[in-house]
Amino acid sequence: MGQPVRAGYQAPEPPPPLKPRKRWPWLFAGLVAVFVMVATGDGVTKVLMAPLTIHESIQPADVIIVLGSGTKKNGDHLPGQARDRVLRGIQLIQSGSAPMMILSGGLDTQTKLVESEQMLHYAEAQGADPGTIVTETRSRDTYENAKFSLAIMAQHGWQSALVVTSPYHTRRACYLFHQLNGNVRCVIAPFWLASPPTVTGRLENFVTVVREYGAWVFDGLKGYL
Repeated sequence: MGQPVRAGYQAPEPPPPLKPRKRWPWLFAGLVAVFVMVATGDGVTKVLMAPLTIHESIQPADVIIVLGSGTKKNGDHLPGQARDRVLRGIQLIQSGSAPMMILSGGLDTQTKLVESEQMLHYAEAQGADPGTIVTETRSRDTYENAKFSLAIMAQHGWQSALVVTSPYHTRRACYLFHQLNGNVRCVIAPFWLASPPTVTGRLENFVTVVREYGAWVFDGLKGYL
């Protein structure tokens, strides 16, 4: 049985209801970001991208390595960055910079498509000779791009490579290749996801570059750097 209530006892008042979390600071921050993109064009993005970018002189190599950048479910299954990287690789082969090309990218867990296979389809559609292309299908991140591409180079006896990727990705990509003793030079491919003055395109560019800073932190925590 319950305890008897003492005379003069007053039950404690219930706690006040929780106040709804204010969302206006986040909305304000988003509006400020949009304003900055509109006011400066891609100026902020370019400033952020500069420390991430290296562009080494193109010298003859044994092979070109084109790094993937994801897939999509519709269309030709490749985002614009991936198409631009593949096209840059084809240009390098056509200019005589290297006779062979590795397309590097494994399974995209979001689309269930293999990046390098989709890159190969696109390269062939652009007139590339499939006999000059090798696909690397196991990598899940940039570190594994380097690891598995260098393994293919060793299998074929290739000693040097030109690594093709987007500008903001070059410094981290080539750093990881060098960490694994790869004899590589970085070559940039076009980057802009959408041409100015599209505000949405500017924001996409900005977010993509900011995410690369996060990738440096992530790779550092995993012990890759």
